[in-house]
Amino acid sequence: MLRSFSAAMSLEWTHGPRGTNRPLQLSNPASHCLTWYHQLDKIATDERELDTTATELANRQDESEGSRKRLVEQSREFKKNTPEDIRKIVAPLLKSFQVEIDSLSKRSKAAEASFLSVYKKLIDIPDPSPALEHAQTIQKRAQKVQDLEIENKQLRETLDEYNHEFAEVKNQGESQKTPDTLTALGWSKRVVTREDIDTYKAVYLSPSQKLLDILRH
Repeated sequence: MLRSFSAAMSLEWTHGPRGTNRPLQLSNPASHCLTWYHQLDKIATDERELDTTATELANRQDESEGSRKRLVEQSREFKKNTPEDIRKIVAPLLKSFQVEIDSLSKRSKAAEASFLSVYKKLIDIPDPSPALEHAQTIQKRAQKVQDLEIENKQLRETLDEYNHEFAEVKNQGESQKTPDTLTALGWSKRVVTREDIDTYKAVYLSPSQKLLDILRH
């Protein structure tokens, strides 16, 4: 059980989709742990059943002590009221019963002690679900930040291309030039102006950067 939990808690790293520039990503260990804990919760005995069993064991221990005392008293009465010759005949049989009962009592006490020891530890364990769910949310936000950083980088690269092309147009004094990237975005075929670049920044780059800043904080 502990090995399974350790395996679930281990950090796993995976590559991004083939053909992308996505770096190595951290998989979702919190989600794995949460799933594992819920599966364990289904497999393990229900907590109410554990409580009931612990109560029954305590009651049985009291009943067993009472029965043992009654047997001791009955044995004394038997020895007192039974002729000696019969006592000698029955003595070995009673001794065998006593040995077997003592052996069963030791086994029972050992099993009950083990159960109660585990039970006391289990009832003190806090439910990790809220913490794991919170960690899962944080990891999703971290993944979103990573995705936005990649997208933001691509947008900045595109903007750099526009700036470079704008500089070329300005230096060469060309009257007509259409960048393929702007055409692909549905822009009309005309000269790339500084206003075009500012518009691109406002429409595509600024919202992405703002969202990235929000998620980072």
